[in-house]
Amino acid sequence: MKYFFSITLILVACCMAQDEPKHQPVKIIDGPVVEMVADTSAQIAWSTNENSGTILHFSTDRNNLSQTAGMPWGGITHRVLVKNLQPGATYYFKAESDDGQGTGTRDQSAVACFQTVAVGQPKLKNANCTLKESK
Repeated sequence: MKYFFSITLILVACCMAQDEPKHQPVKIIDGPVVEMVADTSAQIAWSTNENSGTILHFSTDRNNLSQTAGMPWGGITHRVLVKNLQPGATYYFKAESDDGQGTGTRDQSAVACFQTVAVGQPKLKNANCTLKESK
């Protein structure tokens, strides 16, 4: 005579919380840096500690950064190519990273500047200009 035994083992995971990733408020940790300037375009980049949005506010008027350029949400490296600029003009800008992952926070850089080159002049790399204090 053969006997068959059935043993059922039930594991219950009760009240054991999984460790969820902890997100910090988004902060710009490097930059912004003007990586390249041409006569009608410029490329600006910065880095953040968390995935976030990419918005660049810019204008030739330091007190009215009314134009924007950006990239889709995501990533910690942010790079914006701004086009249709005027040759030989000084542009002011500030970087913004919004909607930080897990927190919805935002951070902005101080206002910085760059100057586009004249028509026919070669592109410049690492071309941040120095801001004079406004009085």
